[in-house]
Amino acid sequence: MQASINSYTPDIPVRNIQTRTREHKAVAQIQVEVLPKSHGTIKIKGGLGQHSQLNKPAFNNFYNICGLQDDWDGEESPAPSNNVMQSAFALINILDLATQQIYNVVPGPRGEIMVDVRGKNSKSVEFIIYPDKIKYVKFSEIEAPEQGLFNNELISGLLTWVNQ
Repeated sequence: MQASINSYTPDIPVRNIQTRTREHKAVAQIQVEVLPKSHGTIKIKGGLGQHSQLNKPAFNNFYNICGLQDDWDGEESPAPSNNVMQSAFALINILDLATQQIYNVVPGPRGEIMVDVRGKNSKSVEFIIYPDKIKYVKFSEIEAPEQGLFNNELISGLLTWVNQ
């Protein structure tokens, strides 16, 4: 995927998301605006401005996803919508602020974006961002997979679980 991002500039307040993680006592307030497609390019403005080196690959993957067009995989898969990209960007920023390493960020065949977090003892949590909801799926070698609808209040418990 080739990035086609023309601008990334912080400080454009449009959508506010706030959460607190128990372990890090950090508060993330994300302000994100995804502008409409013009000439096949998505312009993103907003966010925290400074990303950690820890998740630089995750942010780069996300920016590459923003440049996707419909049929990006040759299988007629739609590109992620503005709403999906906005929610994914906010979640990636929250995880980054919580100093949680993100294993991967990838597009899905139905226009979704998946954010994969891996922790200790072969545990992982996948956040799947759809236009109308965000789901999480917990994976462990010793427990059955668990899935549910994600909301910001669950972030602390999910990060605690994946890192135990």
